Amino acid sequence: MNSIILQTENLEKSFSTEYGMHRVLKGISVDFFQGDFTAIMGESGSGKSTLLYALSGMDTPTGGRVLSAGKNLVNMNVNQLAEYRKRHCGFVFQNNCLIPSMNVMDNILISGLLGSSKKKEVIHAAERLLNQVGIAPDARTKYPSQISGGMAQRVGIVRALINSPELLFADEPTGALDSQSSKEVLDIFTSFNRAGQSIIMVTHDIKTAIRANRILYLKDGNIVGEFRLEPYGMDDFGRINKVNEFLEAMRW
Repeated sequence: MNSIILQTENLEKSFSTEYGMHRVLKGISVDFFQGDFTAIMGESGSGKSTLLYALSGMDTPTGGRVLSAGKNLVNMNVNQLAEYRKRHCGFVFQNNCLIPSMNVMDNILISGLLGSSKKKEVIHAAERLLNQVGIAPDARTKYPSQISGGMAQRVGIVRALINSPELLFADEPTGALDSQSSKEVLDIFTSFNRAGQSIIMVTHDIKTAIRANRILYLKDGNIVGEFRLEPYGMDDFGRINKVNEFLEAMRW
């Protein structure tokens, strides 16, 4: 087993409503390991995205701890959390969240320069990553409105990886894409994971989940099941059946 990169202890998240307090996360304790590709699944409202945002420091839990290298994210102030995310985390969202007034390259550089003052190194890293995800030089001066949704999501992945994060977080990264674009994005995730990138991803889609080597299943704010697989292989035809059997046991 690889080393623990992130862990939670009795993680809680509650919201105040007109009917009282609503508990979304109910004392979750779980470890995440270096090099794993973890998919978080569950029914709508089970707490998947809430957990993801608590793990990444983008939302503050109401109880428990989130530990990274011995440091508790829950105790960090706003500035400390921003620094932590900048140095250690990358984010890919369902909607790519690119800045419309900036071209492809500038959308990436603005994130890279937050983590480094060495512009030449950031440009070199951006060009290397853009090559890896298959975005040609003539597309890099285009604006988000001039490229496809699939290409925009690939730009979003490069932006998320530009500062070499320890953890890549993804919230339904294929949810707004067609099947071909989804496959291209998932191939990119698989490629980077094979190279050692740790990934934690929320998804409701089984074809997306089978790319992971670990699946956590949430129900009513608790992790009620875990399933481990071998790393994804193109010739693993039985993989989707194994995951289907697990999800059926979870009453998905």
